[in-house]
Amino acid sequence: LDLTAARVLRLQLGDPPMEVEVPKKEAAAAPLPVEGDPGDRPWHMLQFIPTTDPATGGKAILVNESVVTQLKRVQFQLSRAQRAQEHFFAAVSHELRTPLNGIIGLAESLLIKRRTSGIPQHVARTIELIRASGVRLNALVNDILDEAAFKERKLVIKQEPVCLFSAASSVCDSLGMLVRPGVELRNAIDPSLPEALGDGGRIMQILNNLIGNAIKFTHEGHITLTASVMGDKEIEVEVADSGIGIPEDKLGVIFKAFQQVDMSTTRKYGGTGLGLSLVETLVKAHGGQLRVRSDMSSESHGTVFSFTLPLHVA
Repeated sequence: LDLTAARVLRLQLGDPPMEVEVPKKEAAAAPLPVEGDPGDRPWHMLQFIPTTDPATGGKAILVNESVVTQLKRVQFQLSRAQRAQEHFFAAVSHELRTPLNGIIGLAESLLIKRRTSGIPQHVARTIELIRASGVRLNALVNDILDEAAFKERKLVIKQEPVCLFSAASSVCDSLGMLVRPGVELRNAIDPSLPEALGDGGRIMQILNNLIGNAIKFTHEGHITLTASVMGDKEIEVEVADSGIGIPEDKLGVIFKAFQQVDMSTTRKYGGTGLGLSLVETLVKAHGGQLRVRSDMSSESHGTVFSFTLPLHVA
């Protein structure tokens, strides 16, 4: 209260109003059972507005008081539900890891043996598709666990030189089987491009999500990766596609966790809506910026995601 009073006294005419939520004191009020839980206490919002005293012309503070008990309870319930959702996803993801790694390992073993066992080509292609789908699902599991780690401030970013051409090639190879017929997935990054500075695994995770999204929403045309040096400190990477595009009024929504453009997109294409949120988190953890632009005016539509990474200086 002393700190609040000091802040109120420092308010000057023209400053924005200061708002404080406080529980109303009651003799019988029980201690708050959980941090953030408003309990049974009534809560009030106090709004302090700097103004002028009409009688003296001196400085005055106008105080508005409103009851926000119900709002506090709803906010706590929503926060608790969100935490429960996050814990559920993390728990399920841990359980999925072992069988997924088993599926991927078995598929890879079969692909290695096909050279000597005479497995027909169409069967080998099916096995490769199983492996690619397993890798994609495993990446989703890792995304969920990393999102939880970020919330708990446990996400680790290594600093090492990373060849973007090699990283992009690895991701394209692992996701190539998921590309629709008639769509070209092309790594156009120059192999001689200077190295980026960052976490190689995390950068591949960024690319995996951006390319995976492009594959999901592109029915014909192309998905192209490019990169270029920006000044003397950054490298910009672009993932461009000729897919369905993103409406301008939805460009801000797509970076929120567990959000997609709309429910019809979720029903048709699937997914959790977590990938782009994690991509933004990982890019910012590298000190970079993530941008998106989409053209809905032309027949080809298409979306371009770009992000920056620090340039490795030897």
